[in-house]
Amino acid sequence: MKKLFTLIFLVLLCNLKVQSQSAPNNTAGVKLFFEKAYLHTDREVYIGGETLWFSAFLVNAQNNSFTNSSNTLYVELISTAQNKNAEVVDKKIIRIEQGKGAGDFKLQDSIGAGNYTLRAWTNWMRNFGDQFIFEKEIKILSSFEIKADDSNTKKKNPIKTSSSTLSETNLSSKENIQFFPEGGSMLENTASIVAFKAVNANGNNIGVEGIITNKSGETIAKLSSQNGSGMFLIQPEATQIYTASGVYSNGQKFSTTLPKVLSNGYSIRIVEKDSLINVYINQINEGEKEVLLTGKTRGKTYFSTQFMAKDLLSLVQIPKKDFPEGIMAITLYDNKGRPNCERLVYIDKKETPKITITTDKAIYKSKEKVTLNIKSVDSKNNPIPAVISLAALDARLIPANQMNILSYLLLESELKGKIENPTQYFDKNNPDRFKQLNLLLLTQGWRDFLWRRLVDEQLKISNVAEKGITVSGNVNQTFSGKPIPNSNITLFANNAKGDKLFSGRTDSTGVFNIYGLEIYGYQIIKLSSADDKGKKNGSLQLDSLYKGIPLLNKVTNQLDTVLFDQKMAKEMAIRNQKKVSITDTIQLAEVKINGDKSTRLFGDVASGFGYPDESFTVTSKDLDFTNLGHYLLYKSKQAVEKTDVEDPGKSRIVFPFFGKNLQPLIIVNGKELPFTADDPQEVKDNYYSTYYSIPMNKVEKVVIKHLVGGNKLSLGAESEMSEISKERDVFIIYLTLKPGAIDRKNVHTLNEQVDGYYETRLFYNPISGNTSNPNQNTTIYWKPSVFTNENGEAQVTFYNTDTKSKVNITAEGLTFNGIPLVTNAVFEVK
Repeated sequence: MKKLFTLIFLVLLCNLKVQSQSAPNNTAGVKLFFEKAYLHTDREVYIGGETLWFSAFLVNAQNNSFTNSSNTLYVELISTAQNKNAEVVDKKIIRIEQGKGAGDFKLQDSIGAGNYTLRAWTNWMRNFGDQFIFEKEIKILSSFEIKADDSNTKKKNPIKTSSSTLSETNLSSKENIQFFPEGGSMLENTASIVAFKAVNANGNNIGVEGIITNKSGETIAKLSSQNGSGMFLIQPEATQIYTASGVYSNGQKFSTTLPKVLSNGYSIRIVEKDSLINVYINQINEGEKEVLLTGKTRGKTYFSTQFMAKDLLSLVQIPKKDFPEGIMAITLYDNKGRPNCERLVYIDKKETPKITITTDKAIYKSKEKVTLNIKSVDSKNNPIPAVISLAALDARLIPANQMNILSYLLLESELKGKIENPTQYFDKNNPDRFKQLNLLLLTQGWRDFLWRRLVDEQLKISNVAEKGITVSGNVNQTFSGKPIPNSNITLFANNAKGDKLFSGRTDSTGVFNIYGLEIYGYQIIKLSSADDKGKKNGSLQLDSLYKGIPLLNKVTNQLDTVLFDQKMAKEMAIRNQKKVSITDTIQLAEVKINGDKSTRLFGDVASGFGYPDESFTVTSKDLDFTNLGHYLLYKSKQAVEKTDVEDPGKSRIVFPFFGKNLQPLIIVNGKELPFTADDPQEVKDNYYSTYYSIPMNKVEKVVIKHLVGGNKLSLGAESEMSEISKERDVFIIYLTLKPGAIDRKNVHTLNEQVDGYYETRLFYNPISGNTSNPNQNTTIYWKPSVFTNENGEAQVTFYNTDTKSKVNITAEGLTFNGIPLVTNAVFEVK
């Protein structure tokens, strides 16, 4: 028994092993922890020209309490428009203090209509791939694309975009149905519950009708669900093959095979009682063996028992009281420490803290002052302090948010993948919410549970938890381009809060990292490099401050079919419109281009041969790239990075063509660099190192041309080509750089303007209702942080707009011990 326990413990420990990967600082002995971020937005539907306001919460992922492990949060607004690759529309670096922060995105008037993704992460989260990255869907309706509805009808029509009317009939017919045996497997002659889920091409549930048949064509069970999810009971035989066939609600037919029936192994079945979870363990042809059953919530073990599984059926009872609210994973391990079965259940704490909002009046006038009294109490109605964010919205125009902090922290962040209407599972007025939640966990949780995926991966810690802005870069030898290790870096930030003078040291690759700057907005920072004797050395280059992550590859086919009243959408738009050089001694030669026919280069003439150009105009979203070299490798479909065979520590950017790896010529601001393909490699490496390390904020445009040129060109007195001894392909990179991009006399020093933490704007709230300025904002009031005191109380006041409507107040937040709080209130303006 002790031997089995030791084996199981070592398996679990190894699965969570931390490997240091030459991180910027020594992370070999770092304590493993996990973070989650959540953004409460004032709403989820906007018009171009409005402001998207958000309140940021950063918590310990295992208990949901506020954490101060990281002070820097990266937030992006990403377009996932139809038929386009995902791209970053805007981004911010948000300062987090004691787990709280705030920010906003000003949406351009010309922004395209469609679905957008709001994404947030810390540098520490990058160690775990996309496991802890926050994502939220936002819908934007372009004011230019909304058609007026002059009728007096209340008929609701889908909002139209420039491509097509967004209706259910436009969906692709790529439906899919999947089957999920409870616990993971179907065992022969063992009664099993099998859940099913049918979705359309957008991942939304779709109705289904069908039957389960054996290989003789006998009907074993029936499938029927209007929302696409359900379950059935089956006692499978080992020699049988079971097929599901039927039709989706859109008329498309399906036929698929159920998972294979096993003749040996384990399965588990869950039966919940008021205070207990009964776990029935079935085994077939496994004999008398030791097994381990565990119960975990958010990766932390709250229950564990070992026993001899010697009977056909074993029963283990797990008390619910030992677990916090949230998803519990019940896992059965065999005697070799391998997980055989897993089942997710939701632990609901019937008595939890709550927050209430009351207004001083039920009905108000336009521009009248509103007073909200906020109260937070525990399960026994004792006052407790909490932090919430609060929004007041025109209820006629804006639907309720589909995500809140309760549904995200306890459900959506634990189960990856799309969850339709997640708040329904926490609506206490929904009598079927526990049945629906159980079905969700049987299907989506069968394969997409966060902590199971995390255990399956080997963790490599290479990104630190940032306590401030991180400044990174490199120091290379001026002419050879080789990295300089152990160079001392000094940084001075005059306008930083707190410390202003920082120091660092380059590693073996010439890279340095300086941590902990607290700078806001655009600031000038000064850096210098020197050896241990204080002598200035090397060429100093700076990376982008923005620690980006790869863009999503998913593309949303279209705006979901959320129906808006056309007159209301038009009113939103109308309201919004009413708101107010390398050295000083080198002279580069001019490059002459004769249309598309030929380019006169240093010692060569290259001519077009029909190859298409690659042209890129640098925008703000490209500033994430470390430097020009990083940008070229990501953007160009032709550029690749190759390791030097003779010097494995050296890699170069090349353009493969017909078995050859061609290095490009470079033309800067219409002037070529003074080297040719025949120059020594160390000469070319010097120039490549200089230009590829240019930060993207110094680059305006990049054009890559594939031309055909001569190896040697002999030009006559009249500048006409007289002889071409040998033709060859030439790749040319045309760079348009900003002034001063490379003309640095003192390459070991830098005076650089950088963009630090976003300086959050304040939501405008009139100090008096007696104003002649019209106010028809859809978001009437926004407060990203409201703190209740030791008595659990807070008070908020604001003034109504001119609009006569119902106003919906929504509040989301946390107690200081990590209990999510959500509430709403409604009043009228007449």
